[in-house]
This record gives sequence, C-alpha cells and structure tokens, in this order.
Amino acid sequence: RGEIKISPDLRDVGKTLDLDDSTCQICHRYEPENRNKTIMYYNSTGKKIFRNVNPIFNEPECYDCHNPETKVNGVLITDFSLREIESQLSSKFKEMIFSLVFMFIATGITISVMVNRMVIAKLENFVKVTKLFSKGDYSQRLTVDGEDEIADLATSFNEMGESIQRAQEVREKKELLENVLNSVQESIIIFDPEGKMIFFSRGAESMMDFTAKD
Repeated sequence: RGEIKISPDLRDVGKTLDLDDSTCQICHRYEPENRNKTIMYYNSTGKKIFRNVNPIFNEPECYDCHNPETKVNGVLITDFSLREIESQLSSKFKEMIFSLVFMFIATGITISVMVNRMVIAKLENFVKVTKLFSKGDYSQRLTVDGEDEIADLATSFNEMGESIQRAQEVREKKELLENVLNSVQESIIIFDPEGKMIFFSRGAESMMDFTAKD
C-alpha cells in the first residue's frame, strides 16, 4: 500500500508514498513483469542514485502474521549514492591516463635509445670512416656488432676498404718501380705474356728517339 514501515530516517516511518511521485514512477510506469530490480536515476538535487528494489514475497513461514492470500508483504528499496563511486572512477581514470602517458613517454624514450644505439650510432661510424676514405686513409675499419643488415653492410664496407688499400699499395709499388726504372740510363722495355708493351723507360726514349706515348 506504499506505507513506510522501516526507514533510517524515523520521521519517514508511517508516511504513505504517492505512486505518482517521480521517484516511484521510475518503476511504476512499467507493468510489474517489465520492471527491473535495479535502476539508476538522478534525484531532485542532481545526485546520481543506484536503486535496488527487492519485493518481499509472502512465504509460508510468514503466514503466522500475514494473510496467506497476500502475494507480497512489502518492498525493500535500497538507494546508494554514486557520488563516491564516480569520484573514485574519475580518480582511477586520471591515474589510468597518467599511466598511459607515462608508458607512451617511456616507450618513446626506449625506442629512441634503441634506435640510436642500433642504427644512428652505427651510421655515424659509417660517416666517420667514409670521410677518412675520402681523404685517402683506407686503413680504417668499421666495428661489426650483431647479425643485422647494418652488420652485413659494415662487413662489405670493410672488404671494400681492404681491396682499395691493396690496390693503393700496388699502385704505389708500381709508381716506385717505374721511378727506379726511369732513373737508369739503359733502355728498358717490358712486355706482358701476350707481347703487349706495358713499360718504355726514358732511357729507351733517348736511345730510340721516340717517346713512350708514341
């Protein structure tokens, strides 16, 4: 019948609820079979309320005090304010956002350090050695760490440096030999195994009266 029998506020005991009241119509606007036992709504002060509704059915053990023909002896309505829960959720949400931001920053720094260590530092070493090569110093070599593509490239780069260095040494020895042979007065002519002339000394130019170019 809507009469309040028990309430934490003793002043409400004995009052009869008006079913047309908005807080009652939250449930009573629906047919009994369509009503939910739980619902959330905003009260007159704007607070979000979680309401739990439990019908107290008339069981056989209740018949000593209640008419057996009555199906429901009453309804237990429990309202919980969600202000504290929402405050905690908001705090947790802020903590989660902070954690995500921190995680993204930490991940970015970690990736940056790894890229710097694995790629940029190695490429800087490449540039350093390449500049030395451009100045004619082919004795420098790259340090090969790991088994990635950059390590393979460093190995090939070192092999190229060794080839260039050997070619340079051969050229220097060839120039030295030519200077020695050109310093003598005798005629010196060198042929390869196929009979092609590959050296014609200055002494030969003087003796035969035509130049090595001729």
